[in-house]
Amino acid sequence: MENKSKAILSIYLEAVEATLKVLHPEPFSRVEATATRYFLLGVTDFLRQANKIENSEFLQLYSWALDKFQISRPESTAELIGFLYEQIKENKELEEIVRLGAGSIVFWTAKSDSSAAMDLLSLVKSVKKD
Repeated sequence: MENKSKAILSIYLEAVEATLKVLHPEPFSRVEATATRYFLLGVTDFLRQANKIENSEFLQLYSWALDKFQISRPESTAELIGFLYEQIKENKELEEIVRLGAGSIVFWTAKSDSSAAMDLLSLVKSVKKD
């Protein structure tokens, strides 16, 4: 896995995880985990594009991010990503979640916006209400 991409993702996810541990310590519900899958897809897909990493490295990054939050997936990360992209084509709300994830890592890295670490928490809280 490309060290630069994993290092950026690792530092970002540590900040997100610290926020969640304090403000949302309970495990994700099924709905929250689903939303988080799409959010993390946006985060890792942005890193894939920005750092021009190979697809295999992208799959490793995404898999690692899911593991970080103990989010289950089928055996094949590639199949999961394919399924998620198919769902995004049919559902604009899911596309917005992916964009939120991408925007979060952009603001956190490029603009040094530490509040971006709260984006996943905000998402999880909003899907919990729905």
